[in-house]
Order: sequence, then C-alpha cells, then structure tokens
Amino acid sequence: MNETQLQAIFNSITNKTNYQRANLISTIEQLSDTELSSIIHLILTMCYPKGPNKGKIYSPYLQKKANEYINKTLYKHQNYQSLQDTNLQLEKTNRKLHQKNQALIRRTQSLGAQTQHLQDQKSKHIAEIRSLV
Repeated sequence: MNETQLQAIFNSITNKTNYQRANLISTIEQLSDTELSSIIHLILTMCYPKGPNKGKIYSPYLQKKANEYINKTLYKHQNYQSLQDTNLQLEKTNRKLHQKNQALIRRTQSLGAQTQHLQDQKSKHIAEIRSLV
C-alpha cells in the first residue's frame, strides 16, 4: 500500500467517526431535561468499576447482555397460577428424585449385605479346607 491509499483509508475512518459523533451530539441535543439526566446517569453507571478498563464504557457485548437480562427478568409477567404450576411440577420432580435416591441407597445396602454374605461363605470354605488339611 502506498501513502495515498493509507491516507484515503484514514480519511474514510475519520469521516465515519465524525459522522457518528455528530449524530450522537444531535440525538443528545434533542433530549428533554429529564431524559438528559437519565442519559448522564446511564453513561456514568455503565462504566467498568475496576481493572484495566476502569472508567471506560462497557463493551457492546456486555451492554447487550445487560439489556437481555433486564428484558427477561423485569418484564417477565407471571401470574399466580403459572407460579403454582411451576412449583407443583418442581415438587413432583423432587419427589421422583428422592424416590430414586432411596432406591439407590437400598440397592447399595443390599449389595453391601450380599458382599458380606459372600465374604463369610468364602471364610467358611477356607476354614473347611484348612480343617481337612
């Protein structure tokens, strides 16, 4: 790349940045006083509190994640009946898991008893063999 091409690329980037800056300023100028104070608070709040990016505005990725979280939790309206249904379903799942857990405990105890019985038989057979020798 020669110097004129690099200068053209630099100029296009600068023009885009200047356009975005002018667009932002124009948008801010159109805001009412209450919206303006909200925007100032938003800009001050949406900054990294510590680390290497301290004081810089959050990345677009984090801004998007925060917006999605707000939309999922704040604006999620659940009525009483749907909450009861969810609670009932969770209780059923809990009961089934508890029953499976108890079955596994009984199976483990049964295997332990069976192992002990086999060890006793083995010891008895060894004792019989030793008594014959």
